[in-house]
This record gives sequence, C-alpha cells and structure tokens, in this order.
Amino acid sequence: MSERSISDLRVIEISSGVAPAYAAKLLGDQGANVIKLEPPQGDALRHHGPFPDGEAHIEKSGYFIALNVNKQSVKIPFEASESWAKLLASADILVHGLNRSQALNLGADPDTLA
Repeated sequence: MSERSISDLRVIEISSGVAPAYAAKLLGDQGANVIKLEPPQGDALRHHGPFPDGEAHIEKSGYFIALNVNKQSVKIPFEASESWAKLLASADILVHGLNRSQALNLGADPDTLA
C-alpha cells in the first residue's frame, strides 16, 4: 500500500453543528483539503457570536470563523442531484451532522455511499 499525505485527502463537511465542524477543522489544520458545504442561506453557526463590536454579521461570527479556518466554503442547495452525487464521490472523507432521513435524502447515507 502506498503512503498518502494528509494533504492529498479531500474532505467534504456537511453540518451546522459544532462536533462535525471541529472534526473537519482538525483535518484541515493538518493539511487536508476541506470543503464545507453550506445551504444557500449559510451555516446556522454564522449567527452565533461573539461578533466584533457586538454587531451581528454572518461574515464576522467569531464562533463560525474559529471552527471553519482552513476550509473552503461552498453554498449549494441541499437537495439530491447529480452534482451532489459527484461531489460526494470525489471525497476521501465525509464528515456530517445529518440525521438518517437527511442523509438518505442527499444520498449521504452509508448504503448509498458504499
């Protein structure tokens, strides 16, 4: 088996929770290519402070920034499609915080991914 560097890994993250965002952050901190998928309205964590000067702004959430450093963020509709299937197929690692029904709807459930 040939050795691969962590920088060769493509990680797809689909979540709006702390635990999956942190897990993907750790991979990104080590050099993995992490792509965070957000719904068109943005990740829910963008609405949590702290915010500079106490002014809420979705691009300035300290909480969101801290959990999503070293990631590329892409806004994409969360609905099953050929694009979703290709995106998921391109990943070496999938980190998500979806419930079973959401995972099934997006084709991100274990049976579909296998």
